[in-house]
Amino acid sequence: MADLGFLGWIALGIALLGGLLLVPLGLGGNFVILATALLLGIATGFTAIGWWSIIGLAALAVIGEIIEAGLGLFAVQRLGASKKAMLGTFLGGIVGGAAGTGVVPVVGSLLGAFAGAFAGAVIGEILHRRQLAGSFRAGWAAFFGRVAAIAIKFEIGVIMVVIILWRVLRG
Repeated sequence: MADLGFLGWIALGIALLGGLLLVPLGLGGNFVILATALLLGIATGFTAIGWWSIIGLAALAVIGEIIEAGLGLFAVQRLGASKKAMLGTFLGGIVGGAAGTGVVPVVGSLLGAFAGAFAGAVIGEILHRRQLAGSFRAGWAAFFGRVAAIAIKFEIGVIMVVIILWRVLRG
């Protein structure tokens, strides 16, 4: 077990938990977890966590980003939605997340991102097709794609945290 001291364990816990909490907001929480592992490695002379572990964590973080970027758009595209609907999904998620933060921090951001992705896809599809009929299908696909992407990315973050803690407790 690495000798981090009381404050070191507190800092590690805050950094890892903070990274996990950033994931649902789409703010690169897995990269915060990766940076925490790298700083931990530097601080302990790479005895608590080694380079191979850090490389593996970096691969997981990149895989999470690819899944998040692709899954929501894939779900919308799978329904044959337009490029405007896909762009609306992306932009709506960002705008909704930012707007939700002003209402209720963290929870509002998450709900706002989901609602924004839905609304953005619907609006994009309406602008493209000039009809409401298929627009809600694109919106629901965007919503569920976003939920699935964040859930998968969050699970990757949990795996990263477990790897770090396992290496620190073992090393």
